Amino acid sequence: MKLKKFSVTSLNNYIKLSLESDILLSNVNVEGEVSNLKYHSNGNIYFSLKDDTSKINCIMFSNYVDNLDFELRDGENVNIAGKISVYIKEGTYQIFCYMIERQGVGELYKQFEILKNSLREKGYFDESHKKPIPKICFNIGVITSKTGAVIQDILNVSKRKNNMINIKVFNSLVQGSEAYKDIIQGIRYFNIEKNVDVIIIARGGGSLEDLWAFNNEILAEEIFKSQIPIVSGVGHETDFTICDFVSDLRASTPTAAAEICIPDIESIIFAIDDYRDSLDKNFRNHIAILKNRIYENRARISHYSPLNILGEKKAYISNIVLKLNSVIKNEISKNKEKLNSLRINLEKNDFNQVFDKGFALIKDKDGKIIKSSKEIKDSENISLVFKDGEVKGVFTKERG
Repeated sequence: MKLKKFSVTSLNNYIKLSLESDILLSNVNVEGEVSNLKYHSNGNIYFSLKDDTSKINCIMFSNYVDNLDFELRDGENVNIAGKISVYIKEGTYQIFCYMIERQGVGELYKQFEILKNSLREKGYFDESHKKPIPKICFNIGVITSKTGAVIQDILNVSKRKNNMINIKVFNSLVQGSEAYKDIIQGIRYFNIEKNVDVIIIARGGGSLEDLWAFNNEILAEEIFKSQIPIVSGVGHETDFTICDFVSDLRASTPTAAAEICIPDIESIIFAIDDYRDSLDKNFRNHIAILKNRIYENRARISHYSPLNILGEKKAYISNIVLKLNSVIKNEISKNKEKLNSLRINLEKNDFNQVFDKGFALIKDKDGKIIKSSKEIKDSENISLVFKDGEVKGVFTKERG
């Protein structure tokens, strides 16, 4: 029997026609869990539909997407209607969907939500626990697969922005049931060595199952305990894992994580110049302050020096001497005036001057001065006191 010879394209076309001509496969209704979901920029939706043991690729074109009244999500159970067809370029079959109905949340998605709510209640997602990412990181630890495309993307960012940054890679599984253990070991390694400024946990995009290692509770606790800030760069922009919520910062992609953590060399130079100018300004201001303090202290010391104090005391004593001299002069002047007045009064009342004019002082026998003739009794003994002596006699009134 001679076998028909096909080209690859003709064989794929034949399979496509065979599948599409099957009445049963031209209008199928399938229930399963959404996985590996992707909303394309052209408006199409690409995803897988799976159950416990198998999966099938699906596509819904943009004209049917417009009729959806909800946003499709990984982990949801859905019921789809469509037809089986072949993507000739890849030789793969898939379901072309024209209707999707939401049936409920898938088991993995339920587990994800339960764990997320539990960790939120424990405070693992609180902003108050988030450690700040250093503005300039010179040493960056990356936990990812050394053989994957992710590390190459991060290194390319480093080459473009700053090839002087030291990137330390901890080789780790990023998919599978044991991957979370490797990631934990990487976090512990960097925290023990303390040789990096920040840690990036990185993996490319994938389905909920592919990223399930990053939804592990033990891993979440290790991230929360880390003393070094951690940036989560897991999956694509639409992918969210527990690792994203617990980490100190979530980046939409591994490349975005590298962009955040790797400082641009020009920015560093600018920052250094800015710090230098600021330091120079602060240094000059500090010197000026110290100079002012020196001048103030010098003036204070000069004011309180022994010579100044002695000079002040001398001036104080001199002032007192001047005041005392003034007081003494005033007192002497006053006393002179008083003495002069007393002298004049004495001169006025000086008996010698009176005696010089021919006057005499009359006293009675008891020595009392007689001031009036009426005070003299007849035949009374009296004394006449002259300048040069005293004469005693008897006073007799004339009779007539």
